[in-house]
Amino acid sequence: MRRDLIIGLIVSLLLHGGVTWLSEAFGHPALKAKPKQEEKLIQIEMPPIEPDEPEKVVAEDQPDTPLEFAPPCCPRPSGPAAPGDRPQRSPGA
Repeated sequence: MRRDLIIGLIVSLLLHGGVTWLSEAFGHPALKAKPKQEEKLIQIEMPPIEPDEPEKVVAEDQPDTPLEFAPPCCPRPSGPAAPGDRPQRSPGA
């Protein structure tokens, strides 16, 4: 190894060690934990909830015949699907 490299490594180690030692020796002292103070808790009691009144159902005249539904919107093809029958998507979707 070259002499310059060895000297550089020694100087670097001394600088790092010195900074670490100086920060521990002259740094701020460790802070002591403050004693915990008991917190005052306020307990709130909720009043009892009154039961809900049942809803009154008004009997309306309902038709006896079943409702008529609309036919399906699109009839289904009866044969096999051809390659050109697929719906086309827009380029932005």
